[in-house]
Amino acid sequence: MAYKLSNAEGNALHHLAIALRPDWVRNRPGQVWHQQVTDGTFPHAVSFLHTIHALIAYASPQAGMRTPNLFPQSGAHWDTTVPARSQESLPRCQDHDWEPATMCSACWADVKVGDRPRNMIGKHYRVKHRDH
Repeated sequence: MAYKLSNAEGNALHHLAIALRPDWVRNRPGQVWHQQVTDGTFPHAVSFLHTIHALIAYASPQAGMRTPNLFPQSGAHWDTTVPARSQESLPRCQDHDWEPATMCSACWADVKVGDRPRNMIGKHYRVKHRDH
């Protein structure tokens, strides 16, 4: 799964980011992303529409992202916006194979109760039982 943006799509994505998050103007999202991706290709994108949906999810206040810098990297903003026909190809959680790795709800539940570090979402983790 990878999508190469045209120059026009890259410009549109940059302007959409600024429209969604005016506080990112000084970060210059288009330039940042161009430096981070190889040959204009977003490795987690299926299509330009998927890239737009992922940007909207990433830039939303609920996502809590302070800069555009992490957008090209894997994350829930890509996984939750994948078109339905592409979701079966997502990597599965190593502990909960019915869930996509980067947005496993069972792992997130473990994180919220303190049983799993955030960086172990989607990866095998042996929970250390606490004494009560």
